[in-house]
Amino acid sequence: MIKAALSKMYAEYRRFLGGMEFEHTFGFYADQSIGDCSHFSGREVIVVNERRAYELDYRGGLIHP
Repeated sequence: MIKAALSKMYAEYRRFLGGMEFEHTFGFYADQSIGDCSHFSGREVIVVNERRAYELDYRGGLIHP
């Protein structure tokens, strides 16, 4: 489901940051994030049969060598 959601996000919006919601046969995927490529954080969740099946908090940003 994550692969399908991220593929759709990139195909439609040409980005991964910024958040989205995605209905799938197996459940519901939601991603919320703040920031830009220099510094960002967010959370993605998958809900199946009204139960949270997966949750991930993430953080990242551009690394300057």
